[in-house]
Amino acid sequence: MFLTFLLPMAACAGVSPSPEAIAAQEHTPAVLDAVGQQDLQHKTEAALQALTSGDLELAVSQAEAALAVDPAAPRPRAALGLALLRQAVRQVPPDLTLQSRGDGETLAASRAAPADLVVGLMRTRFLAESGHISAAAARSEEHTSELQSPYV
Repeated sequence: MFLTFLLPMAACAGVSPSPEAIAAQEHTPAVLDAVGQQDLQHKTEAALQALTSGDLELAVSQAEAALAVDPAAPRPRAALGLALLRQAVRQVPPDLTLQSRGDGETLAASRAAPADLVVGLMRTRFLAESGHISAAAARSEEHTSELQSPYV
């Protein structure tokens, strides 16, 4: 009886990589010509627009399409992470694997582009929407002070 209880727990324990492990993955930047840069920008904007309108499936597919063009692009990675979180919390109970992946994706994006305010905003939104209010407030303070700095 006790083993019956432990077996499902053991099966779930290794399924979801940690956000830190996801964020630590190396993504080689693509060398893009003008057409490739336009394609990346178009797909990234489509992912952000879909995220804004609440079409999470489209946001995920457009973000993944942008990352297929440039695996190191931080904005589509951040959009992917936020869309995954929103998909995760729509489920009852929330899908912790999706949430963990979303956390890792937004963390990776914010590390890759710490000065990108769009990426910073999506990371802050992720933290706030996932219940990490104090961490979201701290990130928000960081970006507010950056905006007020005469050096930015």
